Amino acid sequence: MDGKASFALSVETAALAGAVALDRRTSGFSPAGGLSAGLYWCGIAMLALAAVLAAAVVFPRMARRELTSASLDDHIYFGHLRTWRDADLRERLRLGDPMPGLSRQLIAMSRVLWRKHQLVQWSLGTALVGTFLAALTVLVG
Repeated sequence: MDGKASFALSVETAALAGAVALDRRTSGFSPAGGLSAGLYWCGIAMLALAAVLAAAVVFPRMARRELTSASLDDHIYFGHLRTWRDADLRERLRLGDPMPGLSRQLIAMSRVLWRKHQLVQWSLGTALVGTFLAALTVLVG
């Protein structure tokens, strides 16, 4: 999912740079005002929002408050494992049932990945609309 978000962020940044390049200060193009200027600024805002959504996908997500209490029972997630001692973990792996911790971690990770998937979808959809609006400015203006 992070790869798709990185791709989206790259494309959205390029589209945003292209839309900003339409500004009269850099290209001689100037949205005449009214509808043209409104379309331009809505497009810029949507492209910026799309980039923020894509960046939110690749930003590391750590539930720090939950790490300490959950680390006593879980031995799957690296954030929990860092608090274990080697001998205790070996003993837990040898004698314990890994299924409860594994099932909790699978559910937690699927929720995180589902949210990332939604953010990438919103990012790409917002970028498409923003690019269309910014491009439409050229036709209207």
